[in-house]
Amino acid sequence: DITGRKAIDPKILIKIILFGYSRGLISSRSLERACKENITFMALSCDQKPDHSTIAAFVQNICASPKPYLDRYMCFMGNDRAVLLMK
Repeated sequence: DITGRKAIDPKILIKIILFGYSRGLISSRSLERACKENITFMALSCDQKPDHSTIAAFVQNICASPKPYLDRYMCFMGNDRAVLLMK
């Protein structure tokens, strides 16, 4: 589409969501705010600021069909930290 914003890479959204969840941020609005205010989220998002509706739609798509996403990524959780690796 030539109108609207440029699409946000799914890798970036996964990083934001997993890191946010590991920090107790589970709402799309809190993740959106963190991408605008928190330096760690700014770095993870490559200074892109995804809208809460974009985050919510992405989470909903993952829940509906997680296999394409989870086949490409491995997530290790431990000691309050999330590490996301690409296979």
